[in-house]
Amino acid sequence: MNIVQLNTWDIDGGAARAAYRLHKGLLLEGHQDTLICLAKSSEDDAVLEIAAEPIDHQPNSLSSDLIQRYGINEGRTPLSNTLFSFPYPGWDVSGLPIVQSADVINLHWVARFQSLVTLKKLFDLGKPVVWTLHDMWAFSGGCHYSAGCSNYETDCGNCPQLVPDLYGLATAALQDKLEFFAEANLTIVTPSRWLADCARRSRLFRDLRIEVIPNSLETDVFFPVEKAIAKQKLDIAPETVTLLFGAFTTEEHRKGFAHLLKATQQCLANPEFRDLAENQRLQLLCFGDPDSSLESLPIPVQAYGKVASDDMLRVLYAAADVFVLPSLEDNLPNTMLEAMSCGTPVLAFNVGGIPDVVVPGKTGWLVPEKDIDQLAEALLQIALHPETARSMGADCRHLMEDQFSLLVQATRYLALYQDLLGHEFQQPSAPDLLSAADLAFASAETSLGFHSRPVLDAIARPILETQLQQTTAELMAANTQIQQQQAQIQQQQAHFQQELQQQQEKLYETQLYLNQIQSYAKTLEVQTLQLRSQSEQLQSQLSERQSRIDQLRADKKKLGDRLQKAKLKISNLQQQVEAMQSSKFWKLRTAWVSLKNRLRLNS
Repeated sequence: MNIVQLNTWDIDGGAARAAYRLHKGLLLEGHQDTLICLAKSSEDDAVLEIAAEPIDHQPNSLSSDLIQRYGINEGRTPLSNTLFSFPYPGWDVSGLPIVQSADVINLHWVARFQSLVTLKKLFDLGKPVVWTLHDMWAFSGGCHYSAGCSNYETDCGNCPQLVPDLYGLATAALQDKLEFFAEANLTIVTPSRWLADCARRSRLFRDLRIEVIPNSLETDVFFPVEKAIAKQKLDIAPETVTLLFGAFTTEEHRKGFAHLLKATQQCLANPEFRDLAENQRLQLLCFGDPDSSLESLPIPVQAYGKVASDDMLRVLYAAADVFVLPSLEDNLPNTMLEAMSCGTPVLAFNVGGIPDVVVPGKTGWLVPEKDIDQLAEALLQIALHPETARSMGADCRHLMEDQFSLLVQATRYLALYQDLLGHEFQQPSAPDLLSAADLAFASAETSLGFHSRPVLDAIARPILETQLQQTTAELMAANTQIQQQQAQIQQQQAHFQQELQQQQEKLYETQLYLNQIQSYAKTLEVQTLQLRSQSEQLQSQLSERQSRIDQLRADKKKLGDRLQKAKLKISNLQQQVEAMQSSKFWKLRTAWVSLKNRLRLNS
């Protein structure tokens, strides 16, 4: 069998993962299955990313963007912040050879990829079309989850998610769907009984065939790991009680994070619970984009961000004693199935498709919607008696293997396709590879339905006129500002000119002073040379005088030596004289001289 599936993305997001798992299951069954998407992230050769024609500057594309931005995104009420999508524009894939040759077309989450016009072209091919719903957008006036509103059962009038819905945007979108889908050979599949009940009550699908076929998952990828080993991989002590939760973003109201936060705060009033937290024997684990308010809790929190690896996800699920799913509206969450496949029970509100899988006392706990007291009580019992949660692991795993494997889901879909085609399956041959012709160009389709055109005019024209007025006013203000700036620039130029003149005069004076300094410097240079010459002459004279002094010092030393010798000689002579004076001869001589002197004197 040749099956074509359409989803906006191939593996990014919960709906994409669910669609891709069906794609894998059909391939495992030996059938040719091609998943066509607007944006591809996988490396799967059987996934076809369309060569999309740029939609900018196409007729109505700007107006559609304006409706989405101003009529929807900026006009949301506090009731919900979940997606609300205008069903235009889209890309026409009805002419692709792979679509033309398909036996069955299976739509999934196609918002922002397929418009009502392009869907009509697919319906007009006359082939059986199965639409697997992953939220409520297919049968609503634009909301992906109704937040408790039931207006999709009638006309989607007075949409409570848009304030104010002056132009009847949601009503117009639903009316267009009623007209475009009127003759479609369309069968609806929902993964949960809750969404099937919503579809059966909807004005759009109430007369169609609606089947419930749950989503699947890779039970060979998400399998139990011994909790002590899983915790060890995350550096968590084996006896620590671990509570896991996760969401793409906790800021989305319907994910119920605020309720989980309040319930956890209530638990902290219990001394035993608080003691577990303070002594690191209780931890919160989370993946996705956690709210910063988690930091206010006196409980250890391990945040793992966006986890792209299935192996890491498996460890997180297996390490948790319980997976907490506080969603207020949900279909059949992939995270719930993945946790249970890893042997971890689920604590959740009794909403949406969650009761299809969570059986109280067997595979988890269910508490009344938005009942924070009972959610807190369940958390408290799990934290204080974790053995109860751990005893449910085997039942969780058995349920996933028995009812939610890829092949189980694929078999159910194949039986539906066979019934729609009205004949038995032929033995499937090996799937054909995509050819160059299959990679055809997909043209942008911006046409609108009859009921949406006046909405577009009503919303887009005033917005464009307002934007034009704002732009004109901004241009006039900008022009006034430019004129003021030009006047300021002229004043500044005059001021700068005056300063420049003053600076030039100062520069001239400075130049004169510099010339004087240079002249004086030259004079100093000449005097320096003269002084240097005189200094050299004085140095020469000083050297000569130093030489003379050295010579005189040498002569003085010689004279000193001679004087010393003379003194020594005189001393010797004195000693000789003294010796002679003391001799008998000297005494006789002295007597003789004395006698002689007397004789002369007498004479």
